[in-house]
Amino acid sequence: FKMSDFPIITLSELKEKLASKESFLLLDVRRDDEFTNGHIPTARHTPLDTLKEMKTPDEWPSRFGGSPAPPLDSQIVVYCQSGRRAGQAASLLAALGYTAVMNYVGSWGEWSAQ
Repeated sequence: FKMSDFPIITLSELKEKLASKESFLLLDVRRDDEFTNGHIPTARHTPLDTLKEMKTPDEWPSRFGGSPAPPLDSQIVVYCQSGRRAGQAASLLAALGYTAVMNYVGSWGEWSAQ
């Protein structure tokens, strides 16, 4: 999968999604220290390195603090610091069978600057 294989979500679209209380997963794929220093409200910390180690969605609970694996058709938005790791995460999630993955390419850099 290439980064261009995934729909892009913009800052205004993400804000709309958050405000509407629409059901979706927002995954922050940055390192622990980056997440601790600030993240988008409601984001679940899902480090890229941990995603890279997953072979099946069944591993989700053991790798992410007991959280159940999201259904494969869940809407998932991924972001990182600048967009590169989020693109990798989108590819990894698609390889695991997730079918509705979007990349917030503005990522934390854009969100934190507003």
